[in-house]
Amino acid sequence: MNKQLSIFISALFLSGTILAQEVISSWNFDNGLQFPATGSGTLSLTGAIIVDFARTGIDPGLSLPAGLKETDDHKKGKSCNTYNYPAQGTNPKSAGVQFKVSTSGFKNILISADIRQGGTSANKLMLQYTIDGTTWEKAITYTTDDNDTWYLRNFNFSNIPEVNNNPLFGIRFVTNFDDDVVGQEVYVPVSGSNVYSSSGTIRYDNIIIRGERLATPEDDRTTVAYWEFDNQDLTPVVGNGSLELTGGISYETAWTRTGIIPNQTIFDQGVYDYAAVKTGFGLQTINYPAVGSDKSAGIRLNINTSNYKDISFSADIRHGGTAANRILLQYTTNGNDWTDAITYSANSGDTWYKRSYDFSTIPAAFNNPQFGIRLVTTMVGNAYQATGFGKIYSTTGPIRYDNLKLIGRVITGIEPGAQLGSFIQKGKVIDFENLAPNSVVRIYTTAGIEVYSGLNPATIDLSNFQTGIYIVSINNGSVRKLIVQ
Repeated sequence: MNKQLSIFISALFLSGTILAQEVISSWNFDNGLQFPATGSGTLSLTGAIIVDFARTGIDPGLSLPAGLKETDDHKKGKSCNTYNYPAQGTNPKSAGVQFKVSTSGFKNILISADIRQGGTSANKLMLQYTIDGTTWEKAITYTTDDNDTWYLRNFNFSNIPEVNNNPLFGIRFVTNFDDDVVGQEVYVPVSGSNVYSSSGTIRYDNIIIRGERLATPEDDRTTVAYWEFDNQDLTPVVGNGSLELTGGISYETAWTRTGIIPNQTIFDQGVYDYAAVKTGFGLQTINYPAVGSDKSAGIRLNINTSNYKDISFSADIRHGGTAANRILLQYTTNGNDWTDAITYSANSGDTWYKRSYDFSTIPAAFNNPQFGIRLVTTMVGNAYQATGFGKIYSTTGPIRYDNLKLIGRVITGIEPGAQLGSFIQKGKVIDFENLAPNSVVRIYTTAGIEVYSGLNPATIDLSNFQTGIYIVSINNGSVRKLIVQ
């Protein structure tokens, strides 16, 4: 028979101030073990990797993004030295080291690591991340042709809100084929004078995960809809929504135009489009209107925000030199009428800019199946003005989009300051009894990410849940805090 849940009343949301970045967890391997030197978390191996902790490491702060050739003067403590990687031509993105770290209570997550690749190891090392503890997404690929050199590798997750306040978060470094070798799927050795070997070593030290403390545990949003265009069509890769072209413009259907790495663009100064920042595909739009047709041409996103509040939008946008230098963001809450939100101006052609707008002060955008936004070109006075210095506006001037994202907070019925009952689970299981027929039980992270859904469960096994705070919702009504220890 199921045991009745013990419930006590406590506050989930505590007041506080936002602090500067601080270390959540770190590994320096000087104790020769896999336990973190700071904080909590787990290290595991993927593939058939073998670890040797006897090899020396390096002091934090010595490594540089440009690399630091190792000498005896630099060696310090121990490191996580890995080898036994996949054989040539097999199992890319499968072998390396993995770190699971709960980011509960933190946002704006940053990671850094000192990494040293031997001459016969693979030259491509991909950083991946997970927001559900199981599925892995690419963050960035690091490439080196300088063996026995320590590099400081880092990545900023601040524009990936699902990483914030997430007890299921993790990162891993895995080797990958070199896609510069056309027509072949091969690992390329770091040193051109060597041949790739599965016994080539990759050494890790000073793995650090940092974050900024949340003002409240709910100070975060999750993705409602996301377009990255790497699937070479107009459908979102996350969420349900549609993208339409307005005002008679068209887009390059050959999909030969590259996109940009998420988090690479800068809000104010922009990032010039050069080889190092290009990745995947972007949506290249052309055939904009001649003078006289203002605020009519661009792209429209239809997004159902049902069950979401505090909506925010971001996008990477690149104007060609002869394209219009101003883009107006508009929104609709009824599917027909459009309201101006903000105008973005660019003064540098072929430059990627991060554009964003926060709709959290516009309640009509919340929980709205008819919500939509559009990005349309707009004139300066009575004429379009070209983006590039000394250029003349042309209707064929291209505007390119990538990483279009809308985020929001899941409406769980929980408000900041609410007093909530708490489930005290027995071991790694919670028991339910006396549920009404057809009761749906859902479990969310405090960021609003659903990690469990079930109909009339007798018990829920929490053995795969990381430690942290979760929200249990029954029929989208009764809500409780769940503490997994």
